[in-house]
Amino acid sequence: MQGYCLSKENYRTFKITRMQHIEMLTESFADKQFQLPPIQFSAGAAYSHIHLKMRFASHVA
Repeated sequence: MQGYCLSKENYRTFKITRMQHIEMLTESFADKQFQLPPIQFSAGAAYSHIHLKMRFASHVA
């Protein structure tokens, strides 16, 4: 999943399989139109794209 990392202050790719102890925070962000940078893969790595749908409760979205 690609997104903006607040601690690194940059766009990053997050592996969903590494996510643990996910929690909902009260912090929110302004909805802005933005363009994600192109995905950069490691040389020689075999990756494939998948489409992922995530469902969030309305109070989280």
